[in-house]
Amino acid sequence: MSNITDADVSILMNQCGINQDNAREVLLLNGGNLVKSIIELESGELKLEKLDEIKKERNKVEEEETLDFEVDTSKQENLVKYREIVDSKDEIYNRNKIEREKRDVAKREREEKMARGEEVEEEKPEFSAEELYAIKRGTNSFNSIRVL
Repeated sequence: MSNITDADVSILMNQCGINQDNAREVLLLNGGNLVKSIIELESGELKLEKLDEIKKERNKVEEEETLDFEVDTSKQENLVKYREIVDSKDEIYNRNKIEREKRDVAKREREEKMARGEEVEEEKPEFSAEELYAIKRGTNSFNSIRVL
């Protein structure tokens, strides 16, 4: 379940002018992502009148993606689906492998510089704004945003 705080609900209510129940539902629908919730409401992408309908639709899509299915390789469409799954997993694995190798090379270079007595700058992790937000939300240490 997502981590939804009263502060997030309050901010969404104030920013978008909706009641507490709707604010909580919208946050649940967006996995507790306050920024996404505000953007969807402000842009009109998410209409409160159709909240139940949208919730059912999103849940249906999620169920379809996570349903267990029998492996039937006799049908061509299933083979294509399985191939896409394997390819996407391979792509993610290879991307992570390359990133890991780059980090290892950089770590070795830093260690070699330190062994030679050279000055080494501290390694700083590179995160996107979305990753930083997700990291902060995961620890529940960040539960407000600046309301413009």
